[in-house]
Amino acid sequence: MAQKESRKVSIRNGRGMELAGIVEYPAKVTAGKTYPAVVLSHSFTGFKEIKHLTHLSAALVKSGFFAFRFDFSDCIGESEGTCEEMRLIHQVDDLLDVLDFVDGKDPVDSERVGLAGHSLGGLTSIVAASRDDRPAALVPVASAADATGGNLFGENEVERWRDAGHIHFQTYRRGEVKIGYGFYEDLQRYDALELLPGIHAPIRFIHGTEDTIVPVENSKRMYDAANEPKDLHLVEGADHLFKQQEHEEEMLDAAVDWFEEWLRSGREGSYSV
Repeated sequence: MAQKESRKVSIRNGRGMELAGIVEYPAKVTAGKTYPAVVLSHSFTGFKEIKHLTHLSAALVKSGFFAFRFDFSDCIGESEGTCEEMRLIHQVDDLLDVLDFVDGKDPVDSERVGLAGHSLGGLTSIVAASRDDRPAALVPVASAADATGGNLFGENEVERWRDAGHIHFQTYRRGEVKIGYGFYEDLQRYDALELLPGIHAPIRFIHGTEDTIVPVENSKRMYDAANEPKDLHLVEGADHLFKQQEHEEEMLDAAVDWFEEWLRSGREGSYSV
């Protein structure tokens, strides 16, 4: 595997909170050359060190990209924020703040920056791209199309959530956390099927056919709603987290191939590492 470098970065978001991030890049960067970059967004209650994001970051660097991953402003990762104030719109704003940080960072070419996100991070990337035309390519992975697209919250649980004003949700990293009902109220405001016609960046949807958390029909519907150029890559037998190695490898290859196609086009000579 090609050698890579990494460093931690701190980014202040629009609400004055510090976002903790990591940038990874090829160890040998050629002076005077510019490089494409991809910003990676984690899932609901995820974090920047989660396995599939770290592996995607490494795969991108191996292909000559800069890769930025960060924690949203909630209580799960190292960024400031609370889970009671978790909102999709806060994640979108965080992502756009990170895009501001990446934009123009030497030696990143600001015209060749893509977005990739897993699950809720995929929807976050779509909403962000509908509000900002800088992303030059998109790869939502196992993304929900809207608030009803996943199976995390049943109808009865949503009713209890509304009545109580919060739920206690079990997370991998922080154990049980308290999430305000405002998160679900905010989530209902976003429908990828309505936003995708306004996005003109090349987009590839990647989804496992055996995803029981966010069913594959989400990506199929979003593909139908998206503009060309677009692609739908289904990983046969894969679950939501691509736990099987062969499934994860196929997902990584499909994501990197899309960014290589659309962030390198017409830029011959600017990818030496």
